[in-house]
Amino acid sequence: MSWLDSLFAAVNLPAPGTSGNLLQSSGNAWQSVNPLLPAPGASGNMLQSNGSAWVSSSTSAGGWIALPFINFASLANQTFSTDGTYTVAGYTNAWTKGNSTNDRVAMAIVNGTGLVISPGATGNYYQGTKTLPYLSLNLASAIANLGQDTPLRVTIYESSSNETTNSDAMIVALEHSSTPVGLANYYMLRTKYTSSGAQTIQAGITVNQTVPSTTQIDLPGNYANNVLQIVCPNGIGGHTGLFRGTVYSSSFPNTATGMTQFAAGNALTAGLQAYSAGPFTNTADLLIGACRNGNADTAYTATIAGLQIEYKL
Repeated sequence: MSWLDSLFAAVNLPAPGTSGNLLQSSGNAWQSVNPLLPAPGASGNMLQSNGSAWVSSSTSAGGWIALPFINFASLANQTFSTDGTYTVAGYTNAWTKGNSTNDRVAMAIVNGTGLVISPGATGNYYQGTKTLPYLSLNLASAIANLGQDTPLRVTIYESSSNETTNSDAMIVALEHSSTPVGLANYYMLRTKYTSSGAQTIQAGITVNQTVPSTTQIDLPGNYANNVLQIVCPNGIGGHTGLFRGTVYSSSFPNTATGMTQFAAGNALTAGLQAYSAGPFTNTADLLIGACRNGNADTAYTATIAGLQIEYKL
């Protein structure tokens, strides 16, 4: 018997790849669960706490743990007309709507369509500026024991958009709170780029929101990729981001295949800030939004149909 087999036997845990009973704490009481633990390197399901309940998540090859896929198109109609906290996809009061006065039409989930964002002219997202209308998820409410060095992978599907004027942009970002100084934000835009006047994708990292240091790249020729992915392999405190994309297919949200690495050298880094590790003392958020940065395109709308969040222990 191996030391691992001995360990499982000693604590009466089911061996990987088999089912069995174990006790698990919900925060208030111990309860019996009967999980099927995936064998190392294989996919399977597990239970984890989101702070208020036990939810099923899945593991995939490479050690990534996937939270339940959010299909915005399948959710009930919901309007985010004012700033504040909201419950979306089972995450109770974990989503925040911001800058609602900069909506042209109130942001809303439309059943059968998705999360529809129609920004007003006022609004931008760059370095210390965050005036776009947005919806953000507090990741600590979704991922138990989230730390600054917890690897994160976020994949988003923009099902429709109509960027016809410079600065029309849909933004997805992983944000490490703007205070204290030195924390990092990672973002991708599907946009019409000001200097080139072409539809394109951009990616960037901003470090130090007080005196920002930003590394941003334009990724011409990739606009057809309407599934975008941000990977923080060293965690949101690691100051390194991988930026990937693919054209939507029926395999979405399978994030293990079909993703093209955008950035030359496979990664972007920004600033000379120290690597941040350990527990969070601030927030970590996933942001979804859109902006026009002052242009006159009153027809611009972006629709988000799906979202997949993954992490590693």
